[in-house]
Amino acid sequence: MDYKQPNAPFAEIFMEHTENKKTWSLRDGERLLSYQQPQVMAIVNLTPDSFFAASRHHIPPLEGVGMVDVGAMSTRPGHEDVSADEELRRLLEGWDEVAAAAGDAVLSVDTFRPEVVRGLAEKHRFAIINDISGGSEEMYDTAASLQKAYVLTYPEGGATDEMMMYFSKRIDALARRGVCDILLDPGFGFGKTLERNYELAANLKAVQEIGLPILIGVSRKSMLTRALGLTPETALNATTALHAFLLERGADILRVHDTREAVEAIKIHELLNTYAHV
Repeated sequence: MDYKQPNAPFAEIFMEHTENKKTWSLRDGERLLSYQQPQVMAIVNLTPDSFFAASRHHIPPLEGVGMVDVGAMSTRPGHEDVSADEELRRLLEGWDEVAAAAGDAVLSVDTFRPEVVRGLAEKHRFAIINDISGGSEEMYDTAASLQKAYVLTYPEGGATDEMMMYFSKRIDALARRGVCDILLDPGFGFGKTLERNYELAANLKAVQEIGLPILIGVSRKSMLTRALGLTPETALNATTALHAFLLERGADILRVHDTREAVEAIKIHELLNTYAHV
């Protein structure tokens, strides 16, 4: 390999050295997007009660961000459910502002309710359904009929081999329905002990072997705050440290509150891979 000098422009470096990189694609309406480096997915919460207070009704800086995930119902521990009608109302009320800020970034809706997905699709364009529940037949059918990408989350507390079996069965169910774009999320923080979260993180390469893009959501979560005695407000450094580890283990999308720090983590990761001689 012909290695560039360290002072070469970053974009020029990683665009020219891609022969060993995982490539994956995503349909967004008439666009077919191809990716060869990890992406940042910005979190936008149209809720009054997200676990991280600073993210409530806040659009983070989107420079360098490829995706924006919009949710309208909190899933934090102890949250109160809102009706599907209220969730959809919040999404419809805030969607235009988020879409305008997002520009060319791919839009994702964070919901586990098929009726919310269908209601939003009647009014607005988006590419991804981010479903933390692991899905249902109705949600799988909805993703297929609307031709949306689907984030398949592991919401249970089993070990890595159990997660792999879970993914295998549901990937088959989605593929049989014609869902072409499937992303995998280990579901950090959902139904898992602190120890299980770290066991799954340490073994993320097992998920990489499936060959589908991997979405990671650890930003300021309790697996960090509980381990280190932090609060969500003081967990940015820990988040970035875990992001760096998970990028090395095969993460393709970082779902984050803090976009600039995640973009920088990916750039450093890509530079290290570019100059690795073995």
